[in-house]
Amino acid sequence: MIGSRGRLPGRFSFPRGIDVDREGRIAVADRSGRIQILSPDGKPLREWILPAWENGTPTGIVFDASRPGEATLLIADTHYNRVLRYSLDGALVRQFGEYGETRDKMVYPTGVAVDPEGSIYVTEYGLHDRVMKFTRDGELTGQWGDFGTEPGEFQRPLGLAFAPPDRLVVADTCNHRLQVFTLDGELLEVWGEVGAAPGQFKYPYDVAVGPDGRIYVCEYGNNRVQCLDAEGRSLGCFGKAGRGPGEFATPWGVAAAQGGAIIVADTNNHRLQVLDIAGGLGVRN
Repeated sequence: MIGSRGRLPGRFSFPRGIDVDREGRIAVADRSGRIQILSPDGKPLREWILPAWENGTPTGIVFDASRPGEATLLIADTHYNRVLRYSLDGALVRQFGEYGETRDKMVYPTGVAVDPEGSIYVTEYGLHDRVMKFTRDGELTGQWGDFGTEPGEFQRPLGLAFAPPDRLVVADTCNHRLQVFTLDGELLEVWGEVGAAPGQFKYPYDVAVGPDGRIYVCEYGNNRVQCLDAEGRSLGCFGKAGRGPGEFATPWGVAAAQGGAIIVADTNNHRLQVLDIAGGLGVRN
C-alpha cells in the first residue's frame, strides 16, 4: 500500500486518476487539484497544482511516450472542459478544448488515452456521451457515440485504454459494460452486463491493458478489480469493500505496470494499492 490521507507529498485526498509509465513512475490526480509523480516504490518525486480546480478535479490521466525522448503527461481536466499536457517536471506545455454544446467543443471530458502514433482519445459525458479523437496537437479528427443503451452508445463513459495492436477499450460506466472499438470508432464487441459475477460489472470506472494483453477493470460499484483476457473472458476478480489490505472503498482508477503488477487508486481509503498479478493475486474468483 502507498500513502494515506493528507496533503503532504506521498499522501492523497481522494486519489482518482492514475497511470504508470514504462519506467514504473506513477502519476496520480486527486481531489485537491494536485498532480503527483511517484517513484516505482512510491516515493514522491514531484508535485504541482492545476491552474484551476475550484469547479472540480480531473479523473483521467495518462503518460504519453509516443514521441521518443519527449515523455509528457495528459490530463482530462473535466470541469474545465479541456485537456492539459504537462512536462514531467510540472510545466504546462499545451492545452486544447473549450466548453461548447456543438460537437466540436467539450463538456466534461473524463478519460484520456493515447496510441503509439500519438493520437489522443477522450471520453466525454456532459452532453454527447461519446469518444473524441485528436491529433497530438489537439486537432479533432473523429468522434463517435451518443447517449443511450444500444451498442455503440454510452451512458457516462469514463476510463478508456489503447489495446495493442489496434483497439480501444472504453468503460461504458452507467451501462455497466465495456465496449471495444477500432481506432476509427468502428464497434467490434460489447462485454458484460450489470452484476457481481465474473464477467459482469457494476459501474466500471477505469480500464487498463497490461503488457501481456490482459485487461484490468476497476469496478467502483463492486469494490474490486476484474481481470479479463484479450477476448473479454473473465479470468477472475480481486478485492471487496473494506479498509484492510486488498480491500477497497469505491476505487476510481487502475494502471498496469510493465512487470505485471497493477496499481489501484483506492479512492475513499486515500491510498494506492499495488497488486502482484504476476503472482496470481488478481486472477481468482
